[in-house]
Amino acid sequence: MFSKELQMMDRNTVIYMIDELQEKIDKQTSELSEKDKEINEKDKEISEKDKEISEKDKELSEKAKELSLKDIRIAELEKKLESYHQGN
Repeated sequence: MFSKELQMMDRNTVIYMIDELQEKIDKQTSELSEKDKEINEKDKEISEKDKEISEKDKELSEKAKELSLKDIRIAELEKKLESYHQGN
């Protein structure tokens, strides 16, 4: 009889430990899920920022091209002005 009671206690202890471990696993799974959500949100933010940066880079490239064309035009006009002054 005493042995049966000990066996029952051992069984109950094992069940309790399993339940405790399952709760811990469930909690960790929930925490991981939350972290995954946070990471996905951050990834989305980073993706949006990358898109904005790409658009700004494109704008800067276009402005640089415009400036280059204007520099060429200024150089041409300066040459014409110089040749005009040399002709007089």
